[in-house]
Amino acid sequence: MSYAVDSTALRLKPTSSELTTHKKRQRPSETTAVPSTKDIWTWTLTSEATAPCHVRDVFEMIENPEDYDFYWLGRVPCRNVRLVGLVIGVSVYPKKIVYSIDDGTAVVDCTHSQTPSPLKNRTQNVAKSGEVKKACLPPMPTPKAEVGDFIQVVGRVQKRFERQVVVSQLSRSSPNGELEHCRLVRGLHITSYSLLSPFAIPSSGSPHHESNGVLKHSPPTKRTFSPSPAPQSSPPTSVASSPAKSSVTQLSPRKLRHPSRLHSKDFTANTFRIYMKHYMDNLPDLVSPIYQVESLSDCESDAQIGRSLAQTPASPTKRSQFDSAVVRNTEDFATPRPVIKVVEHTPRPRIRPLTFAGVDLSSSTSAVPRVTSSVPVTRVQGPPTTTSTATAIASPRGFSLSYLRRVPELSLLARKVTEAEARRRVREERKKPKEAAEAVGGATSNRFRSSKSIPIPEDRLAGKMKRLFEWAIRALHKEGSIVLWDGPVHPCASVSADDTSRLWKANNSTMSNMTANSTLFSSSSLAGLSQLEDDDGYLSDPQEGEEAYSPVTPDYLTEHVEKAMKGMRPTGRGQITVDGILRALKKDDRWRNLGSWSVGDTLELMCKHGRLRELGHGIWDLVS
Repeated sequence: MSYAVDSTALRLKPTSSELTTHKKRQRPSETTAVPSTKDIWTWTLTSEATAPCHVRDVFEMIENPEDYDFYWLGRVPCRNVRLVGLVIGVSVYPKKIVYSIDDGTAVVDCTHSQTPSPLKNRTQNVAKSGEVKKACLPPMPTPKAEVGDFIQVVGRVQKRFERQVVVSQLSRSSPNGELEHCRLVRGLHITSYSLLSPFAIPSSGSPHHESNGVLKHSPPTKRTFSPSPAPQSSPPTSVASSPAKSSVTQLSPRKLRHPSRLHSKDFTANTFRIYMKHYMDNLPDLVSPIYQVESLSDCESDAQIGRSLAQTPASPTKRSQFDSAVVRNTEDFATPRPVIKVVEHTPRPRIRPLTFAGVDLSSSTSAVPRVTSSVPVTRVQGPPTTTSTATAIASPRGFSLSYLRRVPELSLLARKVTEAEARRRVREERKKPKEAAEAVGGATSNRFRSSKSIPIPEDRLAGKMKRLFEWAIRALHKEGSIVLWDGPVHPCASVSADDTSRLWKANNSTMSNMTANSTLFSSSSLAGLSQLEDDDGYLSDPQEGEEAYSPVTPDYLTEHVEKAMKGMRPTGRGQITVDGILRALKKDDRWRNLGSWSVGDTLELMCKHGRLRELGHGIWDLVS
């Protein structure tokens, strides 16, 4: 039996392979739908949306104009970024640590929040008798990285004055890790961030996950530091579990606001005392290189040192045609040598140069000291010297009143504090007759309404400023922050504005802090520097044998505390405590105002260096 086959019906009926092909062709049209802003924002909250990028990309991202909080990195939306860079600054606060990261493209602040310990109530501690004990301050958090370390940061981009990163994960990296991250980001910019096609939310586990951006990146497995609670009150049982005792953390110097940027309400004597202590504590580590002259004769030493001190090393905008590290005299050679010439590329304000040792330096404009005799000049570290061999002096130096009065920032702040105190006294004096007139019931006259103050004469102002310096020194000595010094002192001629520019914050932005070394004194403090030159006539000459002072820092006390511990005769069971060390030191009248907190900080530093160990319950012992 034969059957007739309808070929038309067979052609109209699709096969299974044709159905599959038809579905594949329709799939791209289904995935090209543009997602809504809410869907994109929801996707940016996931960990898959973390975008590896450069620091420069953090500042160049375009903020979403709508209500949802996220940014556009090219065509890719993101809220969280991954950065790898070098730590150039660490600032520790009670509840956060700010790391300044530089990857070669820009610098950004990364804020790492620190959760306080919930194990102990820090507000108050009630004893059994019902009395409320004095609340103790929580310990400062310990940074997870130091200046000079490479770290990897994952966090959310947030705008506070300028954009910064709120850290959620922080881990150590390496120079190779930074190079790998840079190579990855460069590839993502080419294959994803800079594409013209619209962004599509990738589905989890899809093969297109890697091609859409950020989207597939597995960082190297490293130990991650999450926000950890503050250290416990009880000592840990394992030595390895205490990172604070394993290494010495070197932080960048804490910066105060420049005196020219303080508010009027901050111009008080206590503020001046704090600034003087800050200057004395941080100056020894910030002395800039100067030029020293070898084998100087008595008639040339003052002139050459004064001329050298007035100069500053060449800035990036001043290029020397020849190597200016060593200045040679052309008379010592048979053939003539070209003269070193410095080319000025950017305009600089005309500032009358300072005069030291009675030498007029108005004719010297070069960035290199000009030596007129056949004397070799060598650039070394340290203050000037007139010995036959110019060597760097590493020993500490004291501060005299004459030296401190010649510091531009302190002199500027002293002037402003003196003038502010005078204005306050005038206002108080004017309030008394005004209040008396109002009490009687009479109308207030115009002379009581006048608020114009009479400026203090320059001769009287200099005397008041000197008394303010003397009061600050006495206050610091009484509280144990400084002690008498019988060693070498800083010469008054070595005061330089460039040495202290890193002590002050220019403004709140990180980039301004980074450029404060070279531009601070050319902008905000030029008025203070020129004012200091006007005050030179009212400064008395330094006296021979003038008293000098040294700041009490843990580094300075280390040697004295160790010597006291070695000389102490153990009492009882051989226990050495902070009080015992303090009593041993106070046998010398020099340490009569020393506080126990200074000794405690010194012991902590020595313990970090491995020079002693803590036995528990405030008992210490030297490491033999």
